[in-house]
Amino acid sequence: MSYCLLDVSAVSPRKRKTMNNIQLTYSEEEMADVLYCSLRRVRELRKMGVLQGTKTGKGYVYHFNEIKDLFETYRGKDLPTKK
Repeated sequence: MSYCLLDVSAVSPRKRKTMNNIQLTYSEEEMADVLYCSLRRVRELRKMGVLQGTKTGKGYVYHFNEIKDLFETYRGKDLPTKK
């Protein structure tokens, strides 16, 4: 199994914790950039249970494993839409 490794410097200019040059946590805005979707769509996916963010004082933070799990679960499929 292979995964797309993200260039940390392209996603966030802030200094973040990394492991082997892979960013470990992402804000909602960064998740929207990574998933090529809107911030509203990221929030919809969290509310539907597709993404599981961790609530922080200013919003939600998503772990790198969220991205990995999302692509494993929905490989070759469309993401669910809000009904």
